[in-house]
Amino acid sequence: MGAPGAGKPTLLDKAVAHLRSHFNGGCTSAAALYEELQALGYRGSYSFVRDYLRPLRCIGAAPARKQVPKVHRITSWMQRHPNEVTGSDPVGLKQALASCRHLEAAATLCTDVQR
Repeated sequence: MGAPGAGKPTLLDKAVAHLRSHFNGGCTSAAALYEELQALGYRGSYSFVRDYLRPLRCIGAAPARKQVPKVHRITSWMQRHPNEVTGSDPVGLKQALASCRHLEAAATLCTDVQR
């Protein structure tokens, strides 16, 4: 079972790219980053910033964030007949399905209906 609220959008979501780039650039102070975010319009709490940075300090750098395809793109891939999925779409679909067992189950249902 996941953590309560896991997957729900937070105020920090829009600031993650800024946090990662500045953290990787050497600014590891939660207080300094919090002040920067506030100047950019962040209205969340300091504790969100501090808690986000805590695991990054252990590994030393913020890992690059993987771009996840939009929901409509994934559902489009799943609803098409496998012979109609072209270009880089099969790779994107495989990666999306591998990242989430629920998507994989939904794709299986779509495939069963198409037969």
